[in-house]
Amino acid sequence: MSQKTFDACLQNDDLRDKVYKVHDRAAEKFGLTSTPTFFINGKKKTGEITPDALAKLLDPLLKG
Repeated sequence: MSQKTFDACLQNDDLRDKVYKVHDRAAEKFGLTSTPTFFINGKKKTGEITPDALAKLLDPLLKG
């Protein structure tokens, strides 16, 4: 991405408004307040999850 393209992106009010709309919908509908946020089997997990911690959450679900 060139500097000119980057600067144009930052100045694009329509794009910014669309990003905010998606952000606001996620906050209202799903209660998202931070990234990363994961939904695992209907349970919300926020913040960093190590690969080992993620495996502990997913492995029981993958075994059926």
